[in-house]
Amino acid sequence: MFGFDEQSDQPLLPPEEIRIQELKIEPWPDSRRVKVLANITPFEQRPNLELTIRTPAGEEVASVSIVEILEPKFVITMHLRGDEGESQYKLTGLLFYPDQEPVDQVTLTFELPPMEENRDTA
Repeated sequence: MFGFDEQSDQPLLPPEEIRIQELKIEPWPDSRRVKVLANITPFEQRPNLELTIRTPAGEEVASVSIVEILEPKFVITMHLRGDEGESQYKLTGLLFYPDQEPVDQVTLTFELPPMEENRDTA
């Protein structure tokens, strides 16, 4: 379970030992935004994380760079650009420190539900 209120009793790890423990996607009802929940191992030094979302053809539709992550668990909303016809995407998380090789990379495939129709109440 993904919990943000838990206090970790895990030791803080050096840069070469940190990992992406979990990436989870929760689509917004409009199917143009996704909530990304991330869980990184506790760290001694604050790492950087790049999140990129691509279509199956490899076209980038969203990306974000998080510099010096403050907390091991966090949530971010990513907005999808481009054609609304796509439903399958790949999210890649790349965990790294400046001037070093990446320490971890995770890729997951996800599918968006059909977009809800806009309903005007006026």
